[in-house]
Amino acid sequence: MGRLIRGKHLYDAQTVCETLPTKAAETMKKILNSARNNANQQGMNEQQLFVKTVLCGKGILLKKIDIKGRSRMGMICKPKCSVKIVLEEKPLDEFYKLVISGKAPTGIATLMKSVMVQSETNLSGLHQH
Repeated sequence: MGRLIRGKHLYDAQTVCETLPTKAAETMKKILNSARNNANQQGMNEQQLFVKTVLCGKGILLKKIDIKGRSRMGMICKPKCSVKIVLEEKPLDEFYKLVISGKAPTGIATLMKSVMVQSETNLSGLHQH
């Protein structure tokens, strides 16, 4: 699941998590929402956020005693996992390049194109890179 959303825009990653019918997708969606809220509290622009890395690994292993009949017992092992998502805010120049190349989400791309036309941005300089 982490490989699907790594390197994508935040909105694209959320739509991927919404469309997949797995339990991991629901968990990733919750983690993405909390990461987005944390980024907003730190003053980052939500429209320029991209998923930089997704780290999934083993967490702690919880063990419980399973009491059976005739004075016997066993162990119940409940494995847990840890997920870490790192978001990055790309600068406007890189974001404009993504919009022009068509790799940004469509809703944001149309909004940014209208802003670029209204502000008379040097589009020829962006095309050359």
